[in-house]
Amino acid sequence: MNQQLKSKEEIYQWCTDHLIENFTINEDLSVDVDDNVILYLYQMDELPVQFGYVTGDFILGENHLKTLEGVPRRVGGDFICGGNDIRDLDYFPKDIDARIILLNNPLVSYTSPLEHANNIIWISKPIPGLSYLEIDEHGYYKYNIDDYIQWNKGAKEFFQRHDFFI
Repeated sequence: MNQQLKSKEEIYQWCTDHLIENFTINEDLSVDVDDNVILYLYQMDELPVQFGYVTGDFILGENHLKTLEGVPRRVGGDFICGGNDIRDLDYFPKDIDARIILLNNPLVSYTSPLEHANNIIWISKPIPGLSYLEIDEHGYYKYNIDDYIQWNKGAKEFFQRHDFFI
């Protein structure tokens, strides 16, 4: 469980320390950002704030994150979270307007809250039961986002029908 910051002052300080600009701290202490959020190579184990809507890209590459708790509910640009220790897609954004890149994470569960995205998804290994578009020269799997969303919906329904916890 993430140790969320508990006051607007702490959140303001954390955002400015991490070079996040054009942000608003909401009454529920979530943070909306009218810009990109680039938290690359900060060596974070967790996000101590809950992001709401980020209008630009949301980049969390090369940290030590084990969970996506705190990521935005909606991303207006790319969602890039490669090079972490993410094992499942719990807390995944519901809406992403551009690319999804989850390379180099030890994913073992692929179901997520994602409901809408406009592009493709890149993952380091195959998703069971989903056909990929291509494998690039680095061995990364490229999936059509509409196919993933349909697969994801079916997988959630399957697990719910069979009383699995997802």
